[in-house]
Amino acid sequence: MRTPRRFVPWVLVAVSLTVTAWALNARYSSANADQRLWSELPRTVAPQSEVLRSDTFVKLAARLKPTVVSIVTERRIANTYFHQQWGVDPFGRNPFNMPMPRQFKGRGQGTGFVINAKGYILTNNHVIENATKITVSFDDDETYTANVIGADPKTDVALIKIKPKKPLQVAPLGSSTNLKVGEFVVAIGNPFGLSHTLTVGVVSAKGRTSIRPSGRLLYANFIQTDASINPGNSGGPLINLRGEVIGINSAIRKDGQGIGFAIPIDMVKTLLPQLRKGRIDRSWLGVMIGPVTRQLATSMKMKDAHGALVREVVPSGPAERAGIQPGDVIREFNGTAIRTFNQLPWLAASLGIGKTVPLKVLRNGKLLTLRVKLARFPSQPNRLSQRGPQYQDPGNGVVERRLGLSVASGIRSHNGRGVSVTNVEQGGPAYLAGMRRGDRIISLNGSVIGDASELAQIVTSLPPNGFVRLVVQRGSRRIFVAFSLR
Repeated sequence: MRTPRRFVPWVLVAVSLTVTAWALNARYSSANADQRLWSELPRTVAPQSEVLRSDTFVKLAARLKPTVVSIVTERRIANTYFHQQWGVDPFGRNPFNMPMPRQFKGRGQGTGFVINAKGYILTNNHVIENATKITVSFDDDETYTANVIGADPKTDVALIKIKPKKPLQVAPLGSSTNLKVGEFVVAIGNPFGLSHTLTVGVVSAKGRTSIRPSGRLLYANFIQTDASINPGNSGGPLINLRGEVIGINSAIRKDGQGIGFAIPIDMVKTLLPQLRKGRIDRSWLGVMIGPVTRQLATSMKMKDAHGALVREVVPSGPAERAGIQPGDVIREFNGTAIRTFNQLPWLAASLGIGKTVPLKVLRNGKLLTLRVKLARFPSQPNRLSQRGPQYQDPGNGVVERRLGLSVASGIRSHNGRGVSVTNVEQGGPAYLAGMRRGDRIISLNGSVIGDASELAQIVTSLPPNGFVRLVVQRGSRRIFVAFSLR
């Protein structure tokens, strides 16, 4: 049967639209695939049984060893020892008239793993930091030179890239959020240069925040494991029984054999898009914080010792504009309860520049809800000199005896509030808490201080072994200090 002519144009239009839609969809899918830096396994498919079997680790090793690489770096190391000990002339000669090189060539070792078939590899920042050359080797002995795409010292994560001769096998990324203590995990790396070594253990703990690889202060929430991790394992994957990477092995304790630490992979995922661009932009709250001790919690009539104590508010920062004050205890941030103060820095840094979030603070026994607009993390936060004006020591007996400091009588600030600290006893309670000469005490335990006699009167009334909470002006900064009386 012939198609009436009047329908032909409509058929052609329909076909044309279908082809166009198909082409656009294919193009969109291709673009999305190109933008997808890592892969994940479907939750509905379990390629490896999560029940431990005799061949479980054999299969994991066969599947994931090809995705793990050995990393060897070359660095220029300054010859500081001989130059400091002996000194050199402009020609690099020491007193014995021997030429002395100003730099040595050093080598380092570590591990990484492929997350993208085009050659993207994850590792630790400290593995590749300051490297002049990075060499990557696979289990089949293929070797490549790698370039750094992006690195973040604050989390100790780095993204490097090679130009592979063929598409690479990739390690799928899992989730560390629902990881449970006691789960079996596998570490693959290059301990002591022994390439592609596999070790097995369990998740020993989560949320370790006091670990400082290379002595650095990090945004940390480490996974602790007893899977053997040694020098050379840094940057390698920590893998669950599904064959997913749930952490990057990053740190060990030299005084504790069998204890290693890994960066949670969910933290790494939030950084990867920025690492790919070569730059990390963090949001910023603008506070200096510390722990809420049991003594402090008791003195503030808190039911528990949870939260982040605001020790200092950076002038003109987001927190100051939101009304946060030194001495506040941040109990909740953007709906997340703050149990320990180490939780807060990562939350504030990763939420996003310009985002306005609610937070709950405890102040003078009352729970307040404030809203803060996060700013871009500055390259140098506004912290001024810690030295203030110097005054003569009035020798106030009770204050000196109980607080370990002396204050000036009759010297007030321009607004009539506070007394100036003229001397701080070395090793005394105030000194150990961070008080310094030139500070000005604004309030003690919530009571505003007008002069030295008012301060002495309040200190005299405090019970033995009592706890004091001071708001202190230091230059243009206002900080919070707390310590026990003696």
